[in-house]
Amino acid sequence: MTRMTTKTKAESSAPQSGADSAATLRTQLMQLHLAYTLQHYEALASEAAAQHWSHVGYLARLVEGEAHRREDRSVARRVALARFPVLKTLDQFEWNWPTKINRLQVQNLFRLNFIEEHANVIFLGGVGLGKSHLSIALGHTACLRGYSVLFATAVDIINSVNAACAHGGLKRELRRYAKPRLLIIDLCAARRYVQSAAAATVHWGLETAVLHITGTSYCDSSVHLNGRFTCWNFSFPAIGRAMPPARKDR
Repeated sequence: MTRMTTKTKAESSAPQSGADSAATLRTQLMQLHLAYTLQHYEALASEAAAQHWSHVGYLARLVEGEAHRREDRSVARRVALARFPVLKTLDQFEWNWPTKINRLQVQNLFRLNFIEEHANVIFLGGVGLGKSHLSIALGHTACLRGYSVLFATAVDIINSVNAACAHGGLKRELRRYAKPRLLIIDLCAARRYVQSAAAATVHWGLETAVLHITGTSYCDSSVHLNGRFTCWNFSFPAIGRAMPPARKDR
């Protein structure tokens, strides 16, 4: 009986064939969700042999690829959660329109220091001058740098906050807007919405919502506002330090 047990252990510890080893490796890589390694380990092994890489060098290339893949997936997830209407970048911005713009000031915003300082940004300007483009590009840059972002229109905020208030979910809804490190509010069409809803019972306007979002104890966000404030009688006294206007009408 003892001999049979010993023989079984010896058989179980015998090395696998090349095909069996490869199959086991692929199975384990899938179980560990190491997709990059699964797809590239054979090609990189051939390259390592041809170029005389060390074992550590070969492993480093696999780990580097896996890290890049995971970072790409994280960025894609943050961009999806940000709910941008379209994707815009600073490189796509046409600096020759509008004719008056503080380019250095705008470019300095993309260093994102204001997020760490818990400061806020306001883009002011007329219609069609690129405020939405810059705000989306700013949010996209924040996603690339690892920050959580949420883009919302003023109309969306007013509607969702009032609906939540009516159904007892106000605190949860305010937390949804306060949770991202960068909240971008686009005031597009907000004036027309307020005028058309003037006769309706709206308990929460944009100013009240923003003040509660930024004033809550669970808020860790910077707020970016994008709009033309000549349409509004808002002062936003509790937002904190606002950046000087980054854009002007032509």
